[in-house]
Amino acid sequence: MPAEPAKPAQPRKPFQRRPTLPANPRRVRGGVKLSRAELAYPECPAAQGWLDLALASAGEQVRADALEYARAGQVKGLDLGPGHVAAAVQGRAQGPYKVRLAFDLIDEDVWVRAIEAMGEQARFAASLISGRLTNDVMTLFDSLDAPLTPESIAPSCTCAAGDGGGDGDGSWCKHALCLAMVTADRLAAEPLVVFLLRGMPALELIERLHDKRSAHFDLASPMPAYSPVVRGASDIVFAPLEECVGEFWDAPTDPRELDLPVQPPEVSHPLLRRLGPSPFKDGRFPLVGLLASCYESISEAVLREERGVNGDGGEDGDSGEDGDGGNGDGGNGDGEDD
Repeated sequence: MPAEPAKPAQPRKPFQRRPTLPANPRRVRGGVKLSRAELAYPECPAAQGWLDLALASAGEQVRADALEYARAGQVKGLDLGPGHVAAAVQGRAQGPYKVRLAFDLIDEDVWVRAIEAMGEQARFAASLISGRLTNDVMTLFDSLDAPLTPESIAPSCTCAAGDGGGDGDGSWCKHALCLAMVTADRLAAEPLVVFLLRGMPALELIERLHDKRSAHFDLASPMPAYSPVVRGASDIVFAPLEECVGEFWDAPTDPRELDLPVQPPEVSHPLLRRLGPSPFKDGRFPLVGLLASCYESISEAVLREERGVNGDGGEDGDSGEDGDGGNGDGGNGDGEDD
């Protein structure tokens, strides 16, 4: 039986060297950065508790790298929502990493009991309306076995040291810890955001507290509306108009450098809620429901664009060529930490 002819040798593929990463992380324009030099928030127990919880699970090298990223403003598109914090964190790779911190929500029955207890004393409503989170409020939730600081945080990151963007069982890489630091800094500036993170926007909590006190005490006058703190806007002290007429139209900051993260409102469909029911009673279509669907579709498209996610669920600009060699004990792996 004749032997089969030998197959021609396949040409060897040329050796491809892994791209060399830059020494420093790529700069981010308009990123969210820490507002203070020292990473400590003794005046805000919610922010300090959040920070302590995250730092307890990370090694020293990861802490140092994360602090460098947080100070440099490497976080983009900060998204604070019920049970999660998400953002894009730019490292040394071409594209940013998608980072998410997940934690449990407070049960509805706990919210009901908390509102019932706070409704008995005016000091709780007064502090919340003024945008302050007092120790009394923190202690109240502690007494209900539902502290405002979550008992645990599950980080998820698309880098190699995280879980690859999986179900949140990864270790604390520097990108996830950087996001936790920025979140603590935001809580120090806007402490009532902690209610949103734990499952109920502050505005809804204040409205429900007002309803409870109105029913209990038969209040005739409405409670003043809650005005959230907007960093860089409501906290600016302006000079009298006569002293700044000549530079009235000069912007104090380059608009491209403003921290204006795109995120959903604390209350869904606020405009439709304010307008109320549709006046067209005999229409074929439920106008309010149709507008709500349109607004949701537009919002989702804008959020996807802001976070760098394309229509197929993939990430734009994520080369996937580099990994985070850092781990929980500060190790550097193969030296390609980004």
